[in-house]
Amino acid sequence: MKCPSCSSKLDHFHIAGIDVQACREGCGGFWVGGLEIKKLPKSRAGSGRELLTLGGAPGVRLFRDVEHICPQCETTLLYRHFFSRKHALEVDQCSKCGGLWMDFGEGNVLKKFSAPGAESSMEKWKQLEGVLKDKLDQMDPENPDVQESREKISNLLRFISPPT
Repeated sequence: MKCPSCSSKLDHFHIAGIDVQACREGCGGFWVGGLEIKKLPKSRAGSGRELLTLGGAPGVRLFRDVEHICPQCETTLLYRHFFSRKHALEVDQCSKCGGLWMDFGEGNVLKKFSAPGAESSMEKWKQLEGVLKDKLDQMDPENPDVQESREKISNLLRFISPPT
């Protein structure tokens, strides 16, 4: 698989029972396929935090283009659910296979939290968590497909979140 953000090769990892494709040599983003997303509700909160430490080469520029192609389907464009330059985070989903892509920019709060001495970043994590929750709460409550996406994104965030 190829990274939808920087076109680097995605490496396979098995973390807390979930198979993930991560861009270790490039941007540091990661892909969780539709079948693996179904396992997330059963996972322990924070058990996938290791994903935040898998890599990301310095100087790789992110968020270059709105159009990212699904690394699994290779033909479908990913739908952007969340994007923030301020928080250096993007969350995209494939409408065909249901997989999720999380893309991190330099200075991302989640990455900072996983760094040595990261306890001081808990306040920033809470701030980002609030922004993401607000964004997820704005998603159309009447549309069952949108609500399903909201639940998947929430489960993924819980999977990678720091313990509270």
